[in-house]
Amino acid sequence: MSGTGRQLTGWDAATWRTSAGSPHLRSTVVALVLLDSEPDWERLRDRVERLTRMVPVLRQRPIRGVFGVASPRLAVDPDFDLSLHLRRMRLAGAGTWDELLDEARRVSLTDFDRDRPLWELVLVEGLEGGRAALLLKLHHAIADGQATVLIGLNLVELTASPNPDEAEAPEAPNPVDAGAPEVSLADIVDNMRRGLGAGQRVGEAMVALARGTLTDPVATWTSVLGTLASVGRFTAVPDGPLSPLMTERGTTYHFAAFDLPFTSLRGAAKQRDCSVNDAFMAAVGLGAQFGILLPFSRSHESESDRLGLIFMARAGYNPEAAPAFWSRFGKGNGGKTPEFFSTHPADATRVAQLRKWMPEAKAQMPKKP
Repeated sequence: MSGTGRQLTGWDAATWRTSAGSPHLRSTVVALVLLDSEPDWERLRDRVERLTRMVPVLRQRPIRGVFGVASPRLAVDPDFDLSLHLRRMRLAGAGTWDELLDEARRVSLTDFDRDRPLWELVLVEGLEGGRAALLLKLHHAIADGQATVLIGLNLVELTASPNPDEAEAPEAPNPVDAGAPEVSLADIVDNMRRGLGAGQRVGEAMVALARGTLTDPVATWTSVLGTLASVGRFTAVPDGPLSPLMTERGTTYHFAAFDLPFTSLRGAAKQRDCSVNDAFMAAVGLGAQFGILLPFSRSHESESDRLGLIFMARAGYNPEAAPAFWSRFGKGNGGKTPEFFSTHPADATRVAQLRKWMPEAKAQMPKKP
């Protein structure tokens, strides 16, 4: 029902509920962009105004039904005011990198106004060398990795002068001023539609199961039991002690950064015929393996590969990149594992395991809107 926006579902709804339930679990995305110089404020404001028309979710606020039980809906805010989301500030000190990270920390730790669109953009001026920075803060319920890339593409200009061939922004979307009764009715209609769709899919699955039982019962039921076991592991409540990362965490944190040797990483990726992102993910995985996991057994190392694949999918990355990278890596080494990797699974074994876990990982990928 377009007059009442769209309801948050799936991963978006989960991130909303967890962040609303506990300040420890806030799903805040913060992007930091360094600029060579301080931009013209009016030109930046025009770019952000255009951005909110190209990416309408930036004009949408959460609206709720009568009882507030269902996940909220996102609808265009009738009182949208760009000045409440875009602001500028100047660092009071010498404009160092640490001061900028401290400001990013303050922006990140401040919760969203849940009656307005769930984002904020801050222009930070006064950095060393006449530089500036942009701090973009988003709620994870409105933006995954792909949406963040879309925001960047529509915000950043690739040349010093405006691009005359750039597509014109559409008109501002019509505001939605729906009351709680209309929102509740829309939730009921959407839930009924999803229920009917789920029932249809269950029926199709039962037909496929019956067909598979007749034609290839062993493979069919092996797959079914494997899926059920995977769902059980994912939904099971842990009966052991939780990690100190969860039990000892607070509601505050600090930011730090490291310099990535991009040129070297790009060269290594090119040699292996893969993307820079593939090489970076592989490097992160290897760092975790050799810095943390080597004291554990080979089975622990394989389990870390499985979890890494799942977390990779949950973050919006294509998990197919993992086995493809290790296949190319093995070919680049003549099919032999270097001695440096001797305590890890062989490349062929790792690729086979990653492909075995692929359905489980893909099931964790965020649903496209």
